[in-house]
Amino acid sequence: MRRSPVTSVWRVAARSPVKERASDVDLLMQRGQVLGRISDYETADATAEALVAEAASDPNAWLARARTRATFHRFTDALADLAKAGRLGA
Repeated sequence: MRRSPVTSVWRVAARSPVKERASDVDLLMQRGQVLGRISDYETADATAEALVAEAASDPNAWLARARTRATFHRFTDALADLAKAGRLGA
């Protein structure tokens, strides 16, 4: 069975540092916007949530989650994430 290139990318991303995974979140959101695919936004949101769970002390995780929350118009939550990122030195 042939693997999807996207599956391979996600396996590599799972081992990447937080900053690189946060960049992947941004790229997914851009792809979702260009192609009009809500599934890309949802994947970006799930990835950002996982980043915060795995690396709560890294401000990049909180910034990535703030961006996804703002995309879904969850502005109060996004502001809280930005404040947390600021307290962590972002």
